[in-house]
Order: sequence, then C-alpha cells, then structure tokens
Amino acid sequence: MAGRRKRKGTRSPSRRAAPPPKKRASVRRLFWRLMAVAAVVITVWVVWLDVTVRSHFEGRRWQVPARIFASAPLLYEGAPASVQGLVRHLKELGYRAGDLSRPGSFLQTGNQLKIHLRPFQFEDGAVPARHVSIEVANGAISHLESRGPVVRLEPLEVGRFYPGSKEDRILISRKELPDVMVKALILTEDRDFYSHHGISLKGIARAAWQNLKAGRVVQGGSTLTQQLVKNFYLSAERSLWRKANEAVMAILLDAHYDKDAILEAYANEVYLGQSGQVAIHGFARASLFWFGRPLRQLSAAEQALLVGMIRGPAYYHPLRHPDRARKRRNHILALLEEAGVLRPDQADWARRQPLGVTDTPRLSANRYPHYVEWVRRQLLEFYPEDVLRSEGLRIFTALQPELQERVQRALDQFARTRPGLQGAFVLTERETGAVAALAGQAGTGIAGFNRALDARRPIGSLIKPFILATALQHPERYTLATVVRDDPFELRFENGDTWSPENFDRESKGPMLLEDALVQSRNQAMVRVGLDVGVDQVLNTLKAAGHDADIPPWPAVLLGAVPMAPVQVARVYTALAAGGVAPRLNSIRAVTDAKGHPLKAFDYAPEQVLPSQVAYLVQTAMLDVMQRGTGRSVYQSFPRDYFVAGKTGTTNDGRDSWFAGYNGRYLGVVWLGHDDNQPTGLTGASGALKVWRQVYRQLPAESVVMAQPEGVEWAWVDNRTGLRLEEGCENARALPFLEGTAPEEVGPCKRGRSLIGGWIRRWFGGGEP
Repeated sequence: MAGRRKRKGTRSPSRRAAPPPKKRASVRRLFWRLMAVAAVVITVWVVWLDVTVRSHFEGRRWQVPARIFASAPLLYEGAPASVQGLVRHLKELGYRAGDLSRPGSFLQTGNQLKIHLRPFQFEDGAVPARHVSIEVANGAISHLESRGPVVRLEPLEVGRFYPGSKEDRILISRKELPDVMVKALILTEDRDFYSHHGISLKGIARAAWQNLKAGRVVQGGSTLTQQLVKNFYLSAERSLWRKANEAVMAILLDAHYDKDAILEAYANEVYLGQSGQVAIHGFARASLFWFGRPLRQLSAAEQALLVGMIRGPAYYHPLRHPDRARKRRNHILALLEEAGVLRPDQADWARRQPLGVTDTPRLSANRYPHYVEWVRRQLLEFYPEDVLRSEGLRIFTALQPELQERVQRALDQFARTRPGLQGAFVLTERETGAVAALAGQAGTGIAGFNRALDARRPIGSLIKPFILATALQHPERYTLATVVRDDPFELRFENGDTWSPENFDRESKGPMLLEDALVQSRNQAMVRVGLDVGVDQVLNTLKAAGHDADIPPWPAVLLGAVPMAPVQVARVYTALAAGGVAPRLNSIRAVTDAKGHPLKAFDYAPEQVLPSQVAYLVQTAMLDVMQRGTGRSVYQSFPRDYFVAGKTGTTNDGRDSWFAGYNGRYLGVVWLGHDDNQPTGLTGASGALKVWRQVYRQLPAESVVMAQPEGVEWAWVDNRTGLRLEEGCENARALPFLEGTAPEEVGPCKRGRSLIGGWIRRWFGGGEP
C-alpha cells in the first residue's frame, strides 16, 4: 500500500518559528529598562523612608506638655499645720498609708505622722528619698525629726499646658525602665527583639501557628520595632502599602539605632489609656495615671498589668473590666515565672495582689484654671505658645493650694446667698507680690470668664488712699491733721455741664481732719483735696504704683471712675502695703526643662515708687479705717490687738463692692458684682469685706508691723481742729507727720480721756507712740 504523500509547504503544528533576533533584543532591553526604573523608584522610596526615620527619631520626637507645680509646703518646728491637712496633701500626691518600706508611703498614729518621702527634682536641685517624723500640737508642728531643720514636701502638680495633639507623656530614659518590666515586655511582645533586624520571620510564623491553634487571633507577628514605627510614623490605615512601609522602616530603624534606643522610644510612645480628650502615652505617665506613683515604685504585679494593657487599654481597662485585666496580668506573671525572672513564690504572691489602680484615675487637670491662666499669661512674656505646650517645661509657681481652696470657698459661699452675684479674689504675699491664690469666678463648674484678670470695673473709694498719698507729698499744704471741708460744691465745665459729688449717705459733715476724710470715706472732702493737688497728679501716683492704663484726668476719677481688674488693684495696693516699695505681682518662681535644668529664675526686684515716709502715713490711716472707720466690722470677729489695714470701695447704686486689705503677711483684694452691671445692693463693707474677713479668720493672726522710717515723727493733735495738744487732753489724737510738719500752734487743752490713741498704744506694744 503506497504511503501518503506530504503536502508541500505544510509545517508540524508543534513547531513555531523563533522571533526574529531584533525583536528578542527589544524585549530584553525593555525588561532591563523596567528593572532599572523599578530599582530607581525603590531606591528613592527607601532613601525617603530613611530620611523620614532618621530626621524624626533624631529630632524632637514628642510634644511634651508643660507641668505646673504649686508652692512646696515647708515643714519646720512652729509651722502652722494639721495632721489632717498633711495627710490630705500626701494623698493628693499619690502617697499611700503603709509600712514605710517604700518611698511614697506614710503612717499616722494620732498626732504623729511618719513619712517616707519620694525623691523629687525641685527647681534648685534634686532631693533624695528620706524619712521624716512629725508631731503636731495646737495647730503647729511641735517636733520634727529629719536630716535638717526644714523639710520641703513635694509640690502638687496643679495643671498642664497640652500640645495640640492632646497627648500626655513623661519622658524617661532606658536606664529608668525597671528590669522586670523590660523582660515582661520582651516576653510578651517580641521574644526575638535582641536578635532580629527590625522584622522577625520566626515571630510571624510563631504567631500564625498560635493563632491557628487557638482558632482566633491571640498573638501578633509585629516586632516592637514595627509597633514603634506604626505608632511613631504611620497612620492607622490597614493596607499592604502601609505594611510595606512599616517593614522597611523597621529595618532602617534597627540598622541606624541600637536596641536600647528603640526600647526607650517604645516605652515613651506606647498608648496606655485615655482621660477625656487627652491620650496617655508611655509607661511613666501611665504609672502616675493608673497607680498615682512613679514607675520606679511599682511592684512586679503592677508593671505586668501595664505591659498587659498594651494589647488594648480599653479592652483590659482595670476598672471597667477588672477580671479581664487580672487574667491578662496573671498570664504575664506566668511568663515571667517560666523565664525565671520571678521565683515561684514571688509570682504566686504577685498573682494574689489586687490590681492596685486608683479609684478615679485622672490627669493633673487644671484644677485651678484661673490661676493657671494667670501663669500662662506671665509665661508668654518669655516663651512662645508652642514652647509652653511642647517642650516639657517644669513651672514652679507661688500657688498655695490650701489658701486657694479657702479663697474659692469663701467666694462661693457668699455668692450663693445672692443669685447671679459674681466675684473675684486675689491673695498675694504682701512684701514679695507673689500671688498665693486667685479665684476668677464664684460658683463651681466649668471655668469661664476670668474676672480676676479681665473684669475691669470702677474701683470706687479704693482710689482714696492714692489721693491721700498724692496730697501728703505736698507737706507744705497737707498733713493727716489738715482740716478739709466735707460740704457740697459744684464744678461747671466749658460746655455748660455741671458736676457735683455727693457722699454715700447724702449728708455733709463739714470741717474734718484729712485722715478722718479717708477713714470715713467722705467723697466731698477727698474730691476737694484731689482737685486741689490735681487729678493728673493722682493718676501719676496710681501709675507709679503700677497701673499703666491711659486714663483721662476727669474729675470723676476722684470718685473711683477708674476701671481696673482685681489683679491690677492688688498690684497698686501692694505698693501701699509694702511701705512704698512695689514688687511686681508674680505667680512664677522658676522654670526648668524636663530634666530639671534651670532655664529661668524670676527675679522680681522691688522698686521704690512712693516715699517710705508717705507710705507709712497712708498705712497708719488705713489701719484707722479698720479700727474705727468703714472697715470696723471686722473686729466683730478679730481681737482688738490684731492689726489689719484696708479700704472699702463702693460704686454708684452699689454696682460694685470692693475691699482691699492686708495683715502682716497677705494682701487680699475682693470684688463682687453682676456681670450685667446691675445693682447688687451691697457696699464694700457689707459685701467684699465679709468675704475677705472669712478668709483672714482662717489665717494666722499676723498683725501689720511697720518700721517707722527716718523722717517721721508723732504728735498729739486736736481731733477737731488739728491744733497741737498734749496727751491726756480731751479730743487728743496721736498722728504721724513728716519731720518738721507737725502743727506748731497749740490748742486749748481740757484734761480728759484722749479720743484716739488706745489702739496706737497697743500697736506699739504698750509704749509711747
């Protein structure tokens, strides 16, 4: 059988013609070009990630809020104190009643208090942990056992200036991390941390196997380095692109920095809770937030709890989900036991411990917001806003929390008796100008308008001591014994308008001594004096005392038509209270960086703004205001030998009630009024003075003591005519004068009891004035 013949020109179906040599070369060139482009893109990408990693890690990594501290309480024998007050302060600091074995503990036995103080970085240096024993009797420390005669307690942290990120953290170094916590962190989150190069394939495989066995996600495959990269550089987006960035950046981070640097950054970055809008970051801040104690004082069980919360601070919230949190903590303790970090007995003891968190974890919120605002405004003179909120400054203030509480309570209690009434109270140290307390509103709740700083209201009769001070600088015309006229008069202006001042009681008392015009707050008499010396000169005295506003010299100024905020009144009255020396009002003692290195010491050098002799005369008259004038109601509560000075102030229709007064240590200014400027029905004596009195009743009774300056002499004068008398004459009064200005003309003397002089003798300790 003849075979089939193949058709000419046909090809086997399994064979294909090879591409032409030119086409093959073209494909290869395209491939290598694409590879080159890809290499360039990847190189650029890696270089960009590398720059990002290094620039952020080596620069300022975090915005750390500034911390604001109150004044540190001083303990010494004789210092006013109560055991209850000291215990309250210690509890506010997070101290716990205990066996004194660890810093941050105390033990109370009756009127005896033993404290194991924590170390603290004060503005002038670090103070180590130490033991202190205190006994209190009759409202004062009767016995103190310590390394020195004076002990500073830790100051309360009263506020923070938060960055825009609303993150709160306290930075710590690697060496400050407890060893148990580091080992718990490695065992729980990244067992291969010290051997991998940023990512761990073994860790990923181990996590996948554990998750497969459990049937759910029980372990993550990310290393600590990857977690840090994710939190530090990247968003929370879930995508392959983000994971790729995370892996490469982790490798780069591990290549550039040692393990301790990475661990330190992780310990400061990790998220561990939330307080309102503020996120808690880092183990150091979380320790204070959850336990009220520094990280170095936490037990192994407490450290394990913090490490356990890394997986989910809300899920393992120890107050909302205590059983869940305890189970997680005990799991980590078991890992520590297995690894030999804890002995079996130690681990068993730790598992039996309560969680130990505070009942109400909270940040050191700005508990005194109006005072903190005053601090912020003063700091802005030296630091920009972003520095205040991001550099971790430590700000030491003059705030005395116990006085702040008393001031606020007095204001609140009085305002509750009159719906809608508002007020402010500023309390300063008389000689230094340090603001010990500042309340800007009456009533609790969210802090609003800060009336202590921003409510500029007419000061009324508070202007009168400055009229007197101005007049006494013209001794050829005025002394305290000069007779002035308290009777009606009228001023007519060029446009035909008239102005006629009236007294508060709508009566006139005729001729009286200049000192009596101040003591009785007589408008007509004091305005006459002010017009005589010049309204502009009175304003100059006010300006010298520290009020720098530009005020037109209208006659109404002499009735107190000078709008001032309470803090401004406190500033000018400090010049009177400090003997003519005006220290600048201040709230800040020092500022340090986060490590405690001093940045700025605030030196508020006082300045002589009034002659000391004139200030002495004015103070004498202000003492008399309280003894027998418009402020005399304080002696319904005070003993007669407790000498305080001050001046009441009331504006038209009782729209503003003012009082400014001081004892030997503190100057206090109170304002009461309505925000809509409606009448209050109060005078300075029936309103503001009562609030002031309530606070000063609780202060040590330190009388005003004035050293008589050279160039001042005392003389007895007639209470009605101002003529010279001898002691023992009827109507005789002792008054101070600038040397050589006492009246020379002698008046008739009728022997009898001197009207004025008893309180002056008591003031001089029973001797002669």
